Amino acid sequence: MYKRIPEHIEAMQQIPEPRIVIIQDLDEPPVAATLGEVMARLYRRFGAVGYVTNGAVRDLAQVEKLGFALFSSSVIVAHGYPHFVEVHAPVHVAGLTVRPGDLIHADANGVVSIPLSIAAQVAEACEEFVATEKSIMDFLEGKEITPSDYRHAWEKTQEEFDLLSARLRKVSEG
Repeated sequence: MYKRIPEHIEAMQQIPEPRIVIIQDLDEPPVAATLGEVMARLYRRFGAVGYVTNGAVRDLAQVEKLGFALFSSSVIVAHGYPHFVEVHAPVHVAGLTVRPGDLIHADANGVVSIPLSIAAQVAEACEEFVATEKSIMDFLEGKEITPSDYRHAWEKTQEEFDLLSARLRKVSEG
């Protein structure tokens, strides 16, 4: 069980912190957990802040107390005896191919890979995106509005999102 885990932990050190561990479970459907409290503690100890898998996880309450983020396809009670087929290799999880060193954003909504070539621009765009989204939410919480008022605000918001998206596409293509 876990015969290659030391190799895996050593290979992780080649990736700058904060690290996100990405594990592809080859069982379909998952039959045992790929991570629980012990593995979360191990990964956290060596600089990981989160874990993404197409497989199952367990010990959610304990892992949450550690402040260790999880994204998985399911939760399962079964403890497994996984083994690493490859370490520090491309994997396919959550509809995404991830390679060692890729910049990943993962949350309760899913996982995305951000090309390193546009990472700085994406980070800068986040504030603008949140401000644009907040403007429509504030509008909805404001005075009495009509569907026509909403349509106007929605169109303005969509224009702002379209401009932001076009800027990012131009950077990624150029």
